[in-house]
Amino acid sequence: MNVIDQIAGYVNEHAGFETSGAGRQQLIKAIERRKDRESSLEEYLGKLRSSPAELRCLLEDFVVPETFFFRYEESFRTLAQWAGQRKKRPLRILSAACSTGEEPYSIAFSLLEAGWKPRDFQVEAFDLSDAAIQTAREGVFRPNSFRGEIGSWRERFFEPAGEGWRVRSQYLGLIDFRRSNLLLMEDVACWDAIFCRNVMIYFDDPSRQRVSDLLHRALKPDGMLFLGPAEPAAMSAYGWRTTGLEMSFTVQASVDPAMTPSMIKPKPIVLAPRRRAIGYSVPRFTCDALPPEMTVEDARKLADQGRVSEAREMLRRVLAARTDDAGGRFLLGLIEESLGNLAEAEVQYRQALYLEPAHQEAMHHMALLLRQQGRTDAAGRFERRVSRGTAS
Repeated sequence: MNVIDQIAGYVNEHAGFETSGAGRQQLIKAIERRKDRESSLEEYLGKLRSSPAELRCLLEDFVVPETFFFRYEESFRTLAQWAGQRKKRPLRILSAACSTGEEPYSIAFSLLEAGWKPRDFQVEAFDLSDAAIQTAREGVFRPNSFRGEIGSWRERFFEPAGEGWRVRSQYLGLIDFRRSNLLLMEDVACWDAIFCRNVMIYFDDPSRQRVSDLLHRALKPDGMLFLGPAEPAAMSAYGWRTTGLEMSFTVQASVDPAMTPSMIKPKPIVLAPRRRAIGYSVPRFTCDALPPEMTVEDARKLADQGRVSEAREMLRRVLAARTDDAGGRFLLGLIEESLGNLAEAEVQYRQALYLEPAHQEAMHHMALLLRQQGRTDAAGRFERRVSRGTAS
């Protein structure tokens, strides 16, 4: 085993990250940035093993966060509705891998907009990055953290701060931020809801199983786990069942985690009719009346006609019901890229490859996107995968 492999194994053991494939190239770059020029890889490995602070710095360099307020907005609507039906107070919600804090603040703001009092809920959030946690605690965010239609919630919860926005002082204390990682999560059933979105797709299989087991133990038996768009269907292999709540990307624990999906007969969740608090204006999709028979191919036809925004909204809605459609994820990536949303395009391409690792077009476009951004090592990895697939 060479030294890079040893470092990769150490990182995987302590943080659970996928450090093969494109992740390996990303790790090598992070090592090069952290390692002293005159030091050998062996010396750096020794430093890493003896210094928790250096491990934290390497992990922070390795991770590139992408987040904004009310990302996948229907998840927050679902949370507010579902939480309103739970009797016990306070409600406890965890934001795992919270990055710079946009997600946990969105959780708290959703509950406040729905009429909850601060004393009736607790939101805790953690991330492995000290820098990200510091940003979250300071509560100052750049314009890129606010996307889509901005409603009255920004005026209520934020005040202008230079070119950005600062969380108003009375709301800064709503979230308990701390530095940690998923593998150190409390494994007692104390959380009513856990947000762990777009995290599982970056883990290798053993780490994914390990994190899933922790989530099972940390979540209350009837609790709700909020995931990224491509993750719910794949999580069925780890003892979770989808809730069927449209566009929420939520799962709950199966009756028995050891049961296979075919043995499980899930009890459907029924939410009360939606009641929106006054001034609640989290951005939402405009295609609520979309016929249920619409397909990915219908969205493709709209895109071909130049009706790209309509195609995107239709596709998001279709994929909420068909979360395991790799082709749909790839198409959504193309649309996002055409609109200039490169970070979201990368997420969709990665999710397509998570669902279908041999998806040639997704690999090709990932390579092009990464090379366009100057991430040549990662691009080369995908190009080699494309070449191998073509040769076979």
